[in-house]
Amino acid sequence: MTESTLCAEFLAESEPVLVLPKQRLPAIRLATATYGPFRPLFRTEVPLWLALALKAKDKCSIVPPTWLEAGKPVLQQSKSSLEQHLALEKSQPQFSDLPFHYLEIGMMLLDSAADDMNGAEDIRRLLSDLRQLRETKIRAGLEAVDGMYLQASDAMFFRIYYFR
Repeated sequence: MTESTLCAEFLAESEPVLVLPKQRLPAIRLATATYGPFRPLFRTEVPLWLALALKAKDKCSIVPPTWLEAGKPVLQQSKSSLEQHLALEKSQPQFSDLPFHYLEIGMMLLDSAADDMNGAEDIRRLLSDLRQLRETKIRAGLEAVDGMYLQASDAMFFRIYYFR
């Protein structure tokens, strides 16, 4: 894993997700916040890092975010959320409205909580397709930019290196 990937995953771990506790647990008090108390059958919002830690100890199930679905939704929509985002990405030059760290969140959940998701392999494929499509759009945009007009500071070199 590259340093930029680890940094992106670290930042994504702060994103809130819902967990479904399997047992009663007291509140977890930390320096920055208090999470819980945790009660079975009651969804609780926690940061992704805490959800992954609780899942690893088999103390909860993680409720996948609504945008991270691959199977047909119960509401009889013709496409799932990820499929809709992929279709939008293909039909318009702008990026679709996904969370900033959608890829990191999706991959961490697939690695640690695939058993909590319906259609995990379809989700993995759709995330890969979205990533490839977005990379293609970024490359096309960078190729269209004339280097003479770029005013790159030292901080920008990291971003340019990242896209190479």
